[in-house]
Amino acid sequence: MKKEIIVNKNNIKDDEITFKSEIKNYIFINNNKILLKYHHNSYYFVHEEEIDEKFNVEPIIIKKIYEEDYPLISDKSLITKYYYLINTNIIIKDGVWIDIKDIKNVLNESMYNNPRVQDITLEIIEIIDYLLTNIKEFS
Repeated sequence: MKKEIIVNKNNIKDDEITFKSEIKNYIFINNNKILLKYHHNSYYFVHEEEIDEKFNVEPIIIKKIYEEDYPLISDKSLITKYYYLINTNIIIKDGVWIDIKDIKNVLNESMYNNPRVQDITLEIIEIIDYLLTNIKEFS
C-alpha cells in the first residue's frame, strides 16, 4: 500500500519548478522497535547515505513538497521525500532503537530540544501516525 502526500500551499505548477531535490528516508523496524538517528538533540529517519547496504524495496510513502523561495529567493522547488519500510536489524552511527509504543512520546518530548528541526519532528510523527494506522507491522 503506497501513499502519496502532496504539499503545495502556493499552487506551484510542475512546469514552474526551478530546483528539484530527492531525499530517501529509511524506516527500519525490528522486534517492535524503530531505528532513528539521534544527532544534535534531535531525531531523524535514517537517510540513504548513512547506510552501506542497498535494499531492493519500493517506497511505502512518497511526499512531494512544492516550496517557493527555496533554496534561493525566487526559486520554485519540488522536494520529493521517499520513505522505505525495511524489516531488519541494522547498526548505524548515532542510531537509536525506540519501542513503537513509546516513539510518539519520545518525539513529542524532544521536539523543542532543537527548535530548528521542529518541522522535521512533526513530519516524522506524521509518517509514524500513518504507519501505526495502516501498516500491519506497526499494529
